[in-house]
Amino acid sequence: MTGSTTIVNSGEYNSSPPDGVSSQCHDTVETYTFEEPGLPLYPAIDPSKNLKTELPFNLVPGVGYKSSKTCGEVRSAAACAVEPEHFKREYPLKCGKLTCPVCYPLSIAKTAKMAADRVHGFIDAVRCSPGHTELKKDVERWMHVVISPPPQLFDQTDDSAKMCKIGIGIAKQLGLMGGYLIYHPYRINPQYRDMFIDMNQALIENDCSTEKFWSFIRRDVLNLGHWTKYLIFSPHYHIVGFGFLMNVQDFHTTSFYGLPGWVYKNLNPNGIDLDRAYNLKDVGYHDHIVAILSYQLDHAAYVPGKRSLRSFGLLRPTFIKKLEEVVLLDVQRAICPVCSAPVVRYEVDEWGEYILPSEPVQCVCKLKQHKYEIRTRKRRQGAVVKFKINNSELKEKLRL
Repeated sequence: MTGSTTIVNSGEYNSSPPDGVSSQCHDTVETYTFEEPGLPLYPAIDPSKNLKTELPFNLVPGVGYKSSKTCGEVRSAAACAVEPEHFKREYPLKCGKLTCPVCYPLSIAKTAKMAADRVHGFIDAVRCSPGHTELKKDVERWMHVVISPPPQLFDQTDDSAKMCKIGIGIAKQLGLMGGYLIYHPYRINPQYRDMFIDMNQALIENDCSTEKFWSFIRRDVLNLGHWTKYLIFSPHYHIVGFGFLMNVQDFHTTSFYGLPGWVYKNLNPNGIDLDRAYNLKDVGYHDHIVAILSYQLDHAAYVPGKRSLRSFGLLRPTFIKKLEEVVLLDVQRAICPVCSAPVVRYEVDEWGEYILPSEPVQCVCKLKQHKYEIRTRKRRQGAVVKFKINNSELKEKLRL
C-alpha cells in the first residue's frame, strides 16, 4: 500500500536560533511518499473534524478583551543607568487574566516558572533521598514529547478536562513516569503558516524582529475576521516529562481508546538541558523548562476556571510536597549588555519618559527555588479518627 501525506511538524524550542531569527517554535510542512510499513508516524496528518468557527468550544489565551484600562501601562522599569535605550525591561500593570490580550503573557510566564520550580525541586528531592535508587537515574533525563491521536478519534465538542485525562493515560502507557501535560486542540492551517513564514522572512530582510505565528493570528494580520479561521481542529498533547518511551512502531500499532494509529515524537532526543545559566545579554537566568512551557501554554486549550497545565505521575502533589523553605542558588548584579553600566530602577511617567531617582539602586538577579520532599505514606497503627456529626437524630441514636 502506498500513498502520500503532508506532515505538520510543530518543531522544537531552539535555545540558540540563527542570527536575526527570534527563539521561538516555527512550524514546518513536509510532504512524504510512503510505503507500508515504513511510513512516517508523526504527527496526525489531517484535521479530525471541520473547525466550527461560529462558537469555538476551546478558547486559547489572549483572545478576549482588556479587563482594565490600566492593563499594560508601564509605571516602573529596569534599564541602563547611562542610556535606557541600551537595555530596558519594563514592568507593566496587569490584571492577571488569561483572556486579556495584553496581560496573558505575564500570567503564562508566572505559571511556567512555578511549574519549572517544581520540576527542579523534584529532581533535587530525588537526588537527596536515601532511597529511590532506580528513580535517581530516571529523573536526570527530561524530554519534550508530542503525542497525536488518530484523526477520526475525537470531536471538537469533547471538553478539555476529558481530553487532558485521556492524554495523561496515554502518556503513562507510552512510558512517561511523571511530568506536565498541555492540551492543544488546534494546529495552524498550512496555507496560512506558509504566509507567516514569508512575513517573518520579510521582517528579517528589513532588520526587524520576527513574530510568533500566534501573534499574527491574534492580530488577524490577514483580515480573516476571526482567530479560528486560521486553524484546523487537530488535537495533540505536549508533555514535559521523564521516563523511557515505548518503541515508535509498537506505539503506533497498539490500540488505545478503541483505535490504533497514535503517534508521538520526542523533540529532545538528548534530553532537555536542565542547567539555569545566567545570560549577560538577557540580564537574567535562562531556564529551558520555562521556555518550553511558556511557548506551549501560549496557545493551549483554555477554559475559565480550569488548569491548562496538568501535572501527572510522580510530579503530582500526592508524591512530592512543596515546602515553605526557599533556597537562594545564585545572585548576579545586573549590568548593561551594551556598555557594562549598572542596570537600575527607573520610574516611568504618563508620557513614557524614564525618570532616574536621585539615589539609583542597582538591580540584582536572583536564582531562587523552593525545597521539596518526597512524601512517605506510613499508616499510624491505632490512630483515632475524629469526626463531627451534624445530624441531630443520629446524635440521639448514638447516645442510646
